[in-house]
Amino acid sequence: MKKWKMIMCMALAGTLLAGGSFSSWAKLSDYDAETAARLQDDKMEYDELENLIREYNPEISYAYKQLDFSDDDTASTVRNLKDSIEKNDYKDTVKALKEQKKQLEAMPDFEGKDAALQELKTTIMGLESMLDAPSTTTKATDKQLDKARKQIDTGVRSALKGTQTLMITYDNLRAQVQTLEKVEELQKEALEAAKLQAGLGMATDTGVLQAQSDLLSSQSQLDNLRNLSNNLRSQLCLLTGWKVDATPDIGTVPAADPSKIDTIDLTADILKAIGNNQTLISQRHASSTKSTAAIDNRLKNIDVSEQQLTVEMQRLYSVMQQKKVLYDAANTAYQKALLAKGAAERQYNLKMLSRLQYLGAEAQFYQAEGARKSADTALLQAMLDYDWAVQGYVSIPQ
Repeated sequence: MKKWKMIMCMALAGTLLAGGSFSSWAKLSDYDAETAARLQDDKMEYDELENLIREYNPEISYAYKQLDFSDDDTASTVRNLKDSIEKNDYKDTVKALKEQKKQLEAMPDFEGKDAALQELKTTIMGLESMLDAPSTTTKATDKQLDKARKQIDTGVRSALKGTQTLMITYDNLRAQVQTLEKVEELQKEALEAAKLQAGLGMATDTGVLQAQSDLLSSQSQLDNLRNLSNNLRSQLCLLTGWKVDATPDIGTVPAADPSKIDTIDLTADILKAIGNNQTLISQRHASSTKSTAAIDNRLKNIDVSEQQLTVEMQRLYSVMQQKKVLYDAANTAYQKALLAKGAAERQYNLKMLSRLQYLGAEAQFYQAEGARKSADTALLQAMLDYDWAVQGYVSIPQ
């Protein structure tokens, strides 16, 4: 039974990880040729995250492999697993992750730092747990195999939920870095223009100081965003089977589709969420004494949990609505900034604006573009959180 406890724990780990090149445990023959080819290329696409986790995440692969063990080949299979762990330098990966954690802790505070640190800690703990996992196993009955497989599948879905969030966050950070790089370039040019105007007596030193301050602020933000982006990239690689320092081509995430919100039936979705929720399923199947008091208490607890989940679903729905409002506002602001940029360009060509004024208008446009991307990301994440809750993957508030 120790074997099964080990499998269950690994399958249900909150964050599942990877630390080496693609594993030989993947059964690519189960996929069509196109899907198999995509899984083996050097690209990480949003729509293939689940298959990448299922096939190349070492903890998931390790757990699935346990299901295939038998009395005859247990010893040789365990040796192969240990050889694979050694071959893929998972110990070195742990050292690299701990160094990344140390560097991240030393960085100034910024939005998302705590979440990134927690993700790294969980990843390190999970990998160390895998390295220390017992190598002894027992042969399981068909019933045990089916139960274990379902729990591992649940672990895959749980890992997918977290990995999607990481990829959405990474995609937004990457876009923000690109936007800030454009702004930085414009601010450097604006600083030189301000210095030139000040030298010609056409502006004061205050303008130069402001331009310098704006540039320094953008450069500081860029440093923080680049560091966080690099850390998220490493975690994404680990979760989907690449080495920590690999450089796969990470694709973009789909844009939010706010029209879907109008088609949501909250009442129906609440019923689905109650039926699918993992915590409630466990409560329903929990064993208890057959006394009337015990049964009544269990039913009462289930009823309270259902009510709490209903409130949580209503909250998630409200968050979607709020993010939709902000999304619409950011789109409106972007359209205005686009018009303003076009007007500034025409005025500049007609010598009606100075170079410095034109650069300011262009920088405002890119900032509005970045804000629109962030609003789109926030809406996409809110919709994803709601969808996962309907599927049963949400914590019930206590």
